[in-house]
Amino acid sequence: MAAAAGAGGAPPVVVAPSVSWNENPLTGNFNPGTSSGQKIFLEKTKGLATDKRLALTNSNAAEILALLKVKEQVMGGVVTGIPTSYAGGVPGGLMNLITQSPSIPLEMVQRRAFKRYNNPIAEHDPVPNQPWTANILDPATVDADKVIFYDRVNGNVVVELIKNTLTPGGWDDLMLQEAKFSFQGVNGIKSYDGPTMLKVILEEIDPTASVNIEMHRQAIEGSKLHAYKNNVVEMLKDIEKHHQAIVENGHAYDSDTYRRHLLTALRTGPNAVFNDKVQTIKSDVDACYGYNADITPQALIMSCKQQYINISRRGEWNKVDPKDAQIIALTTALKDAGTKVVAPKNGAGTSTKTEREQYFAWRTKSQGKTATWKGREHTWCPKHKKEGVFDGMYYDSHTPETHDTWQAAMDAKYPKKGGAATTSANVTAKNEKSLIISDALKNALCTNLCISEDDLAKIISDSQVQEN
Repeated sequence: MAAAAGAGGAPPVVVAPSVSWNENPLTGNFNPGTSSGQKIFLEKTKGLATDKRLALTNSNAAEILALLKVKEQVMGGVVTGIPTSYAGGVPGGLMNLITQSPSIPLEMVQRRAFKRYNNPIAEHDPVPNQPWTANILDPATVDADKVIFYDRVNGNVVVELIKNTLTPGGWDDLMLQEAKFSFQGVNGIKSYDGPTMLKVILEEIDPTASVNIEMHRQAIEGSKLHAYKNNVVEMLKDIEKHHQAIVENGHAYDSDTYRRHLLTALRTGPNAVFNDKVQTIKSDVDACYGYNADITPQALIMSCKQQYINISRRGEWNKVDPKDAQIIALTTALKDAGTKVVAPKNGAGTSTKTEREQYFAWRTKSQGKTATWKGREHTWCPKHKKEGVFDGMYYDSHTPETHDTWQAAMDAKYPKKGGAATTSANVTAKNEKSLIISDALKNALCTNLCISEDDLAKIISDSQVQEN
């Protein structure tokens, strides 16, 4: 329908509606005071379900960081664009608070917060002591206040997202440090600066990683496939995360060194075909000659991921290879070790199964108050009983008068083994076939034979089951 003519027949003035060109409604500025803005605010600040919220602890660091990275774009420039310098009042050297936190001092984030809530702090002036006050804004009529208003809104998105991620206890723990991020309004209402709050959280949940980039280097250099159940893709993903943390925080990691560490880690797996491929690459690199002599770390990662996937898809990753001969030999050795007798503490030098049986039979037959076995005097203790097996037993470690004290000490030392009856007969039988592998030996077997910890545990378990 045509618009009605204006006064004097002149055409009416048509005012085009205001249009906001935004590719993603969850990014950019918005006003939570409007119905559409309120919906955007609620969508942006969605955290975790109440029963899945996280305490503010180091053990939850990985989960909290993972959620923050997912929400990074939603939180926007107040988090991803922390200025590290100003030239003529123009911010520069922007850094990401989530991924580059170790390189961003808390004071830098607080200075940005003052620009949001109070007044900018001169470059050489220190951050003032508390209390901090929040200025009143009039975004409806003052354009400069409108800019600050949107900045505060985006900061409040961070605050609400954090609140919807932490448990009530975690939030209380965070509030113990509110002096680092709170501003008091003239109406008495406190405002919390979201980016500064986020920086405090990152320092709280992972203080070591915040100051020690060297940990990431050590993690890469010490990577072994058996720690990832021999999954090449998973190990390389973890290595790439550590490398990213180093680079994003402005630290150098020489490309040749990175490549060398990758080659070392990739040759710790069990598959001969895969290992031959990696060794070929390493030979070219070492010789500075050949097709792979100049391979980059990124190309090496992509090539090895694809090689692992192809071998796995063919069902050949766990295919028998020469190292299985070593594993078979190890299995046989473990089975043999499982049948060897470990001398009991009270055994006075017994070393064979027959002698152990003789010793046990001797201890369960009373010959008087005391008796001697191979030069060691034992005292009869009637408090050791097992129906149908024995009604008393000789011991060289205690007497009937000290039995209760001895038993209490044994129960404390071996809480799962029960009283004297079980420690006398059952433990004797169990010790005959027990097999204990020290942590040092496990590590050596996994490293030198390229066996995963799960495979080693299965070998030990199978050997014990078959012998029992």
